[in-house]
Amino acid sequence: VDGLVVTNTTTARPASLRSPNAGEAGGLSGAPLRAAATGAVRDLYRLTRGRLPIVGSGGVGSAEDVLEKIEAGASLVQIYSSLVYSGPGAIPKMKRDLLRLMKERGYSSITEAVGAKNPLPKAAAGGKCPVYHGSMTKKNDESGGAAEKKKRWWLLWLM
Repeated sequence: VDGLVVTNTTTARPASLRSPNAGEAGGLSGAPLRAAATGAVRDLYRLTRGRLPIVGSGGVGSAEDVLEKIEAGASLVQIYSSLVYSGPGAIPKMKRDLLRLMKERGYSSITEAVGAKNPLPKAAAGGKCPVYHGSMTKKNDESGGAAEKKKRWWLLWLM
């Protein structure tokens, strides 16, 4: 796995969703997905110890949303709904606003902002992902690599 795209759509419906279409089948995207999508970025950044590039997606409609995803751990941010509703002019506006926000918060680069509001636990800094510590390590794997395959599958399943 070289990177993760987190997230796309969800079939879950938040209780706060107020739409005549809320009960319809299909994936929910856009603003109602923002908080959950950012939470998923935050969780995966910690699970991967910040070692995999994460593309944050879901509910990005402003520079504030872009920076929120980056500070949670995304190194790239994907937008779609904003382009549908605001057109291609949304991109240069987000860029200008993002540069202003970064300056206000004291960041000199995107790299500096990645995960800034989601510090990794000290245990993760030691080189082992806390989720896999113990029975899922190579040392304890007597299955000829099955645990390593399971690890990769589990990370993919989270997407």
